Amino acid sequence: MRVALVHDWLTGMRGGEKVLAELCALFPDATVYTLVHREGATPAIEHDRRVVTSVLQRLPFGRTHHRYYLPLFPAAARSLRVEGPLDPAVLERCLGEIVRRHEALRTVFAVQGDAPAQVIQPPAPFVLPRVDLSGLPAAAREAAAHALATGI
Repeated sequence: MRVALVHDWLTGMRGGEKVLAELCALFPDATVYTLVHREGATPAIEHDRRVVTSVLQRLPFGRTHHRYYLPLFPAAARSLRVEGPLDPAVLERCLGEIVRRHEALRTVFAVQGDAPAQVIQPPAPFVLPRVDLSGLPAAAREAAAHALATGI
């Protein structure tokens, strides 16, 4: 099984990076994908490991002032290409567990009386939609996947 570890940015060893370092110890062959990586700032993570960065890494001051590029983060995340086999059942279980654990992902707003109110939905089974594009040629498959992902 191949494992990919994804983290927002690697610019220092704080709480999230310490958790990532432990995951790196558990999965020593895993590639780390991140928006920005400041070499030397996370030695426990980058030691003998492939770290793949986004286009933000190459922008002026991207490594040191990456937060100024916040509006570009979604596009930068989309630019990362994680390739290889994917086990949809494992992905579905992982995403379902994340949604189950985090009430913010199950919160909706409803009108109660005359005021809006937060309503936390109970945990429910998470079903990952699946579309088989394997019958399409490579170029058409890429375009169809992009259209499905973006709704365009």
